[in-house]
Amino acid sequence: MSYLLYADVTDVLVRSFEQAAVEAYFTEVDNEINDLAEQMGVEITQIDTDYKDTGRIHYKVIRFGVAYLCYRMLYDKAGLNENELSPENDKYYRKGIDYKHIAGALRGEITSNMFTDTVTSTSDRAAYSAVMVRS
Repeated sequence: MSYLLYADVTDVLVRSFEQAAVEAYFTEVDNEINDLAEQMGVEITQIDTDYKDTGRIHYKVIRFGVAYLCYRMLYDKAGLNENELSPENDKYYRKGIDYKHIAGALRGEITSNMFTDTVTSTSDRAAYSAVMVRS
C-alpha cells in the first residue's frame, strides 16, 4: 500500500492528468520516503503508518511525498530531455521547479520522530533566551 492517496494530490495541473498516470508515481514516492527514513536511521518496518491514530503517516511526510510527486511528474511532462522547451511544456517546467524547492524545504523539516511516532530523546531540542536592551 502506498503512503499517498490520489486525494492527497490537490494541484490542478497535476490533477489534469489521468488518475492512473498520477498513481504511477506512487512507487517512486514511496521509495523516496523509505530512503529518507533510512537516512535518519529508521528501518522501513519501523515507519508508523498509523501516526497518532490517523491511519496515515505524519502529515509533513505526506506533504513531502506530494511535493516530490508533483516535481517528478511535472519535470517528466516538460520533457527535459528535449533541447528546447515549448511554451506548453514551459509551464510544467516552471511549476516543477517550485515543487522541487518545496520538497527540498519539507525534507529538511522531517525528523525521525515523524516516522516512528516516538520521542526517545529531547537532545535534539534547544531553548535560548536573551535579554534585549533598547536605548
